[in-house]
Amino acid sequence: MNNKQPLVFRLFLIIFIILPLNANAVGELLVSPTRIILEGRERSAEVKLANKSDKPATYRLSFQDLSMEESGGYKELSESMPYDKTASNMIRFSPRQVTLQPGEVQNVRLMVRKPKDIEEAEYRTHLFFKAIPSEKDSRYHIEEQKSGGKNLSVKLIPIFGVSIPVIVRHGELDSNISIENAHIAKDKKNLFFALKREGMASRYGNLNVIHQKSGGESEIIKEIRGIGVLYPLDKRKVEIALNENINSGKLYIEYRDAEDEDLILAKEEITL
Repeated sequence: MNNKQPLVFRLFLIIFIILPLNANAVGELLVSPTRIILEGRERSAEVKLANKSDKPATYRLSFQDLSMEESGGYKELSESMPYDKTASNMIRFSPRQVTLQPGEVQNVRLMVRKPKDIEEAEYRTHLFFKAIPSEKDSRYHIEEQKSGGKNLSVKLIPIFGVSIPVIVRHGELDSNISIENAHIAKDKKNLFFALKREGMASRYGNLNVIHQKSGGESEIIKEIRGIGVLYPLDKRKVEIALNENINSGKLYIEYRDAEDEDLILAKEEITL
């Protein structure tokens, strides 16, 4: 008698999760700094990677050209929709793949070589750190199910990745930021406004939302660091959840320079 072994179909779904870094760490990879800006005579920079997990981790490095959308998210550009101000063709980096033991730190070195007769402009790409999963690593196997009788196994494997912008500026470039259309929802739970950028350079800053009560006392009720408006995007929409009871007084929105927090780039006032 022939015992036929059932044929088991395995379906592997690979999910790429790509996160631009607004914080210093995403998951178990620490990346510092979270953006690189090379201007003037600067020709090199270093990015520090640290494995904060208790398991070895491997990452493959590459460049991606991404465009920022009004929501603050990113969209990957394709060959049919190229970015004519990419910096990827003028930057070299090493290593291109790293394996980090738990707690290990690795430096990635970037070198820029500008082409001759380069146009005065801001050039940008994004350095992408793609996690290379190990089949033995349970962190990458988020679901596995077998359906009874149908001999079907499903395994979801998310591939995590983070990216940081790498900006090369050539020439005297500047930009200005203003705050537009600032208003509060009727239920007073959300604040809406837009950061409008003018000029030929990206801007990074830190946001403070300050509540001045009717009696004159003021307090910072929201702080958001590292909010960027990347060239050529001219407007970024911002929505902030308000957890405080703000039925009276005034709200002030401050956008301060990320490198010099004493420098207020834009300010807006809302009377409640």
